[in-house]
Amino acid sequence: MMRSTRWARGLIALALVTTCIGATAPDTHLTRRVRADVREAFHLLSTVPFRPLSAQRLLDVARHALEERAKERGVVLSLFPATASTPEANVATLDDEIETIAGLTHEDAREDAYAAIRAMAAAFHDPYTVFWDPQQMLAFQHELDPKRTVGVGLELRRSRAGIVVGYIVPDTPADRADIRVGDVLTSIDGKSTHDLGSAAAERLFSGKVGSPVSMTIERHGERPRTLTLDRALYRPPTVTGRMLPDRIGYVAVSAFGEATPEEFGDALHRLVSAGARGLVLDLRNDGGGFVSSAVEIASDFLGRQPLMVIERRDRAPATIDGENDAPLHLPMIVLVNGNTASASEITAGALQDDRAAELIGTQTFGKGVMQELDPLRDGAALKITTAHYLTPLHRDINKRGLTPNIRVSGAQVRRIGELSHDPQLQAAMHALLAQLVARARSPR
Repeated sequence: MMRSTRWARGLIALALVTTCIGATAPDTHLTRRVRADVREAFHLLSTVPFRPLSAQRLLDVARHALEERAKERGVVLSLFPATASTPEANVATLDDEIETIAGLTHEDAREDAYAAIRAMAAAFHDPYTVFWDPQQMLAFQHELDPKRTVGVGLELRRSRAGIVVGYIVPDTPADRADIRVGDVLTSIDGKSTHDLGSAAAERLFSGKVGSPVSMTIERHGERPRTLTLDRALYRPPTVTGRMLPDRIGYVAVSAFGEATPEEFGDALHRLVSAGARGLVLDLRNDGGGFVSSAVEIASDFLGRQPLMVIERRDRAPATIDGENDAPLHLPMIVLVNGNTASASEITAGALQDDRAAELIGTQTFGKGVMQELDPLRDGAALKITTAHYLTPLHRDINKRGLTPNIRVSGAQVRRIGELSHDPQLQAAMHALLAQLVARARSPR
């Protein structure tokens, strides 16, 4: 995109400078990538938000943020008024003022650019429209799709028996060895686990790829034995699954990342192949993620039924249907709580509306808006609210949440997912078994 003639730097009226002029100055000029960030951010925030702001408002708040940032560094100044005109002129104005202020304050121009972008995002007064610098963007990506780690593929938990295997990541050294969920690990590489928490015990498995690690395992009815496995590189899952008593499958989803649908499908296949008669889908403390992943997982049970209704800026509402021609039909309960939000509410709401599952737990968070994630060239990103969504029955859950079919307080839940310490999971088991009994008694 062509840029118009740059504004003169004399537009900045300097009132007071107390910065040490003799200090070593960092790069006060915008790099090509950061300059592109400013341009792209202004364009996105001017055009895509569900509830728009004028270009003039965005320009004003960005320039005010630059003034405030300068004052924090001992430079008191007043920017002459600037009237929004063409997008190119608006961005050129910001570029010049960012570089001039960076020169006066002897600060990195990139940080001034980020401050201007962050202020424009904050002007929407929307907690979900935010700017992330590169470090914040990396943290978000890691939360949704954890980076690969080194270990043997065991997820552990502390119980009365000690450190117990809670989950075995598929296609890892532990998965290929004779290790089972419920096995007790009494030592790892010769170190007793007696006084260790689950996180500390898991850290003992980290190390160099290919290096051996030994563990002593106790299993009910068998003698203790020691196994040695070679550490490998693997990706921690966002989905875990196991079989509960009475052949009830349990699948917990911690986040809706890009890999989550595949992980979910694998967990579901294992449970069904093992003879699961019913399913508990645990979405407690799942803050959401990618809408596409939520749609895929809901489609596993709803086929081509409506999953959600989306309202976008200047468009008619659109119904999103599932895309699975062979959905699974199992008695199902979905566990939810106040931290079940966003994409997880899309899945839970669709299943509840279609009566494919009952919800058990407490009122969900209530995030009925969707964001577009736009990576910027410098590694930063903008997350912008672009749509409002309703459940298939047109329920608006924003700031309301989903109401469970059966309310069970989470106050007494001591360990989520542990049947003996999780009253909400106990309630789900009771409800599923009642459904199975009712089905068995109903005429064919």
